[in-house]
Amino acid sequence: MLINKSHVKNLAKTYGKQIHDKDLRVSDDFVNQINDLIKAVVMTNVTKQDNLAATLKATDWAHDRLEDAEELLESEVLAS
Repeated sequence: MLINKSHVKNLAKTYGKQIHDKDLRVSDDFVNQINDLIKAVVMTNVTKQDNLAATLKATDWAHDRLEDAEELLESEVLAS
């Protein structure tokens, strides 16, 4: 497991309250899926490295995905 389950559950509950205005429970399959997503993001971010030298660096791909996530959160919060 790459992630701290407790931190993921707490963060998911916080967003659940913010977006859906509900106190939600977090299932084990949700946490396992988040762990798998982290693996996929790391793999993809390593793959997207430009001009690779000896150090992995931040990528435009990851920056764009973070902006996408922020926009989605903003639109969901505004829609509620």
